[in-house]
Amino acid sequence: MGKYQKYAQQVNDIAVKAFAEYSKAEAELNEAIEEKRRYPRGGGVSAEFAAKAANAEARYIRANEALKEARKNLNERRNDIKAIKNSLVTELNSTYQADPAKLDTNTLELMKSGILSSDEYASLLSNAQAAGNLTMCRMIAKYADDEAAAVREREGEDSQNARKFTAIAIKGKENGGGGSNELAWFNVLEEAYNATAANPDMISAWGELTANAVNNL
Repeated sequence: MGKYQKYAQQVNDIAVKAFAEYSKAEAELNEAIEEKRRYPRGGGVSAEFAAKAANAEARYIRANEALKEARKNLNERRNDIKAIKNSLVTELNSTYQADPAKLDTNTLELMKSGILSSDEYASLLSNAQAAGNLTMCRMIAKYADDEAAAVREREGEDSQNARKFTAIAIKGKENGGGGSNELAWFNVLEEAYNATAANPDMISAWGELTANAVNNL
């Protein structure tokens, strides 16, 4: 589980509560419908039957309104999830914001020189990742991209060496790339909730739909 697990948990808490309320209201309405069928208004001659029919009708009306409220609640919770997403975006922006204080000028000079091999770039990136220096991850990715282009120019598009530099650039972007991966996983959660809210028959599949997102966020 990732460091942004709290956001997944908040969404899950909202979803589980809203889905439970809807399922309870739906079950109550189904029971009310069955009772109404057993005691239809005008279906009997005794006072006792008439009273049961009236109670069944009243129960049906209450249950139907309760289900409408539960469905309305499902839709309103979308706004809560959007608010959670906004909080995640704010934290991601803060975490991945480039920090001049994190620049390693010696490493930058080495990369500018053009003397580094792909293995040396990989080592620099590994060190930046271990230090949690996202700014340098981004810088290393940028220079690795430039080096890949230069190598292709010299050695051709099929250059194995160029592919190594490209792989390092991709890895660096993933580690320092502004939280796009985290946001993508949150979007999976949000889309799963919206789909389930629109089609409550999917409620039982909520855990399956969101397991990967919850584990990777």
